Amino acid sequence: MNVIPIKNIEEFFKQIEEARNKADNSVEPWQTEMKNGDYFIRVWSDEDWQVHVGPLIIYGEIVPLEYEEDRYLYSQPRMKNVRWAMCYSTLCEEGEPGGIHVGSMTFKLSPEQFVVAKNTNWPNQLEFIYNILNMSRGGDA
Repeated sequence: MNVIPIKNIEEFFKQIEEARNKADNSVEPWQTEMKNGDYFIRVWSDEDWQVHVGPLIIYGEIVPLEYEEDRYLYSQPRMKNVRWAMCYSTLCEEGEPGGIHVGSMTFKLSPEQFVVAKNTNWPNQLEFIYNILNMSRGGDA
């Protein structure tokens, strides 16, 4: 885990802006196009986490914002690459809403691929990702 001490609030906001700019600059075209109703996989690999259990596979669906305040927030230029999503994994099978930067999305899924993941309880194996992505090329998951 990378912990950065913050000495004052200005430094804190500067670091947030720098991190967001770095993430925005790494976005691929398919990620920018992600919209409500689209599905994705995020392979989350934190050094501390991976030492114990390997990467965590998160499955997500981009969903509409519910509140006017959130719609206003997400309309701001700094939020251009952030989407509101319901995310699922072996750690949270019932789903958890939250914002996600499109640059952290690893693969786009079809609705059919997402249903396969859901029906198999959000598998956390990299082999499953290979198989589910192979579905789009005519293979079976």
